[in-house]
Amino acid sequence: MNTKSKTLNPEQLKFMDESESRKLLASFNIPLPKEVIIHNADEAEKAAKITGFPLVLKAMGVAHKTEENAIITHINSIEHLGKALALFMEGGRIKEFLIQEMVEGKRELVIGFEQDELMGPYVMFGLGGVFTEILKDVTFRPAPVSHRDAMLMLKDIRAKKILNCVRGEPAADLEALATIIRAIGDLGTSRKDIKSIDINPVILRQSDPIAVDVLIQLSD
Repeated sequence: MNTKSKTLNPEQLKFMDESESRKLLASFNIPLPKEVIIHNADEAEKAAKITGFPLVLKAMGVAHKTEENAIITHINSIEHLGKALALFMEGGRIKEFLIQEMVEGKRELVIGFEQDELMGPYVMFGLGGVFTEILKDVTFRPAPVSHRDAMLMLKDIRAKKILNCVRGEPAADLEALATIIRAIGDLGTSRKDIKSIDINPVILRQSDPIAVDVLIQLSD
C-alpha cells in the first residue's frame, strides 16, 4: 500500500511469509478462497480436488506476482495444471506453490493498512486491481476504525456506485466489506511488527467480498 516502498528494490523490503499472512487474515475472520499449499505434482492433483476447477496457480515467495509472471489463472484441467506447475518448477528456484479456487467477479477492490511515521496507523479502501495505481480512487481513516467510519469509507470513493446493483451484478454486502475494513485496522494495530497490509484484489463474488491476494510488509 505504501507508494514509497514500491520505488524500492523488493529485495530491500521484508515481507511476512505468505502462508503465515493468509493464516493471520483467517484468524481475523477475513474471507479467503479455498486454497492449498503444494510442493509437487502429486500434491497439486489432490489439491485440485479440494478447490475444484477453474483454479489459479501461484508461485509463493514472490511479492508482486502479476509483474513477475508468478501467477497462472483459468486452469481448467489436471493436464493444464501439470504443465503450469512444470513451468514454475523450472530451474528449481521456487519450492512452494499455492493452488486457489478461481474467484469469479467483475468488481475488484483494495483494502489496506499502513503504519506511517507522520500520520500514524491508518486504513485504506478503494478501487482495486489494475485501477488502484491508475485511478487512485481511495479513501483513508485513522486506525482502528469504527463501524460507522468503515461504512462511510464505502461512500467516500468516486466510484461508489460500483457497490450498487450494476450490469447484472447484485449490490455488494456493505456490512461484510465494513467488517473487513475494521478487521484490517484491528489486525494492523495489534501487531507492532507490521508496516503495511495490502489486500488487492478483494473480489466481489456476487455480493460477497473475498480477499484473493495479500501482501504484508514488516517493519525494518
